[in-house]
Amino acid sequence: MSIESAKEFLKNMVLAEKIKQVKDDKEKVKQLIKEADYDFTDEELKQVVKNIIDKIRPKLALDGGDINFIDVLNSKIYVQLLGACVGCPSSGDTLKYVVERELRIQIHPELEVINVPFGMEDKLEQLQ
Repeated sequence: MSIESAKEFLKNMVLAEKIKQVKDDKEKVKQLIKEADYDFTDEELKQVVKNIIDKIRPKLALDGGDINFIDVLNSKIYVQLLGACVGCPSSGDTLKYVVERELRIQIHPELEVINVPFGMEDKLEQLQ
C-alpha cells in the first residue's frame, strides 16, 4: 500500500469519528461526507501521530526512556528518543519494534519512523 492509501484510511477514520458525534442529524452527516473529499496533509497527520506517541511514552518510561515527536515531513515521522534510550544498544529495536510498529498498526503498514540525532532537529531534510 502507498502513502496515498494511508491517507485514505486516516480520512475514513476521522470521518467515522465525526459521524459518530452527529449520527442523529442526517443533514450534518451528509455535509461531513461531502466535506471529507480531500487528501490528508502532513499537518493533518501530526495530531494523529502525536496521540499515538503519547500512548507509547509510558512503555518507554518503564525503562527510563522517553520520546519526543519532532515532525511529519513527506509522510515520514521524525522523533527523538530521550532519557535512557540515548546511547542504549536496544534503541534501534525500540524505534522499530515499539514506535514504528505501533504507528504502522494504527495508521499504515508502510510508515517510516526516523530517529533525529541531537542537533539535527532543524535539518530534517538532510535525514531523508
